[in-house]
Amino acid sequence: MNQSFLRKTTLLAFDTVLINLSFLLAFVIRFDQTPEFSEVMALYQRLILPVTVIRLTTFYFSGMYEWSFRYASLSEAIRLLGAVSLGSLLMVVYIAFFFFHQFRTTIGRSVLVMDFLICLFFAEILRFSFRGLSKIGQEIRHYSRRSNLNRALILGVEDAGDLLAREFLERSEWGYWPIGFLDNDPKKWGARIHGIKIWGAFSELSRIAQQQNVRSVIIALSKISREEIQQIVKTCQQFHLECRIVPQTSYLW
Repeated sequence: MNQSFLRKTTLLAFDTVLINLSFLLAFVIRFDQTPEFSEVMALYQRLILPVTVIRLTTFYFSGMYEWSFRYASLSEAIRLLGAVSLGSLLMVVYIAFFFFHQFRTTIGRSVLVMDFLICLFFAEILRFSFRGLSKIGQEIRHYSRRSNLNRALILGVEDAGDLLAREFLERSEWGYWPIGFLDNDPKKWGARIHGIKIWGAFSELSRIAQQQNVRSVIIALSKISREEIQQIVKTCQQFHLECRIVPQTSYLW
């Protein structure tokens, strides 16, 4: 089965359940333990189908089923906020037009506001939990292959170094496992990026290479002198380490 189709149908099924649940919870929270509860539940049953259709339609046209779990970020969260907001606005229009009396006397703004908040919460949790589970699975697979990967030390945290480390962690097929950074900025020493430690300055290369059983050194700096490169290459040759240089705008592999 096509993986994209499976992802979309899975999201659609979960969304259908969560849309119904959020609308139901909004009614229950607002009208539980009130005399008109049974009457309100009858109204809920009349509204749930059009509400579900409105929500799913706005999600579809807002691109919520083109969601990439791997690259989900703040921009996707904002886009999801817009989709839920648009759905809530269309729900207000629909209910006010077809159920005007109930809208004024029963439903009111409180139910719709609660539905908006609950639906937003569920939709965000659903999509970002998928991203988290996907990330965990990816890391488990990556860790299981770690013994077969080249233990790489990245020189330079800024520029390509940060991006390179993240790609190494996510793409075991590249054949590298980042065990640390070296950087000449003392303010960064001891810190971690993506869980990877910044061990110290470039002058620590020989010590860290032996201590951490490094097999590859990656120079990921946009500004580095010829003399520094020559010294790093000399150290790598001395300890039989692979040495590669990453250009500022592209990779060499």
